[in-house]
Amino acid sequence: KDYLPALAVSLILLWLPAIFLLLAMHVIRFKSHSQCDEFVLIWNTGYRLANVFLTLFSISFMQAFQCFKESPDVFLQQLADGVVRQSTVLMNLVILAAGQETML
Repeated sequence: KDYLPALAVSLILLWLPAIFLLLAMHVIRFKSHSQCDEFVLIWNTGYRLANVFLTLFSISFMQAFQCFKESPDVFLQQLADGVVRQSTVLMNLVILAAGQETML
């Protein structure tokens, strides 16, 4: 049950570098392989970091800003609760990434 979302994301993350490379070569049409590699590295890393941050902070930014504006103490409590709720998904992602020898 808890592994299914992590497995789905992990499978997507395995194919992302190949998809980004195809985009760089055929759609954007970079001339050199180093430009393609740089594009893949930047976008793949950005997607993976965004995935981790969205997993950790599952509340929307507008709700978080409104809550922080009204009561910073409640905001910190809700943030801590959200991180604890999402920690199993994040831990599963870390375990799968380590098992597949890919960066998180």
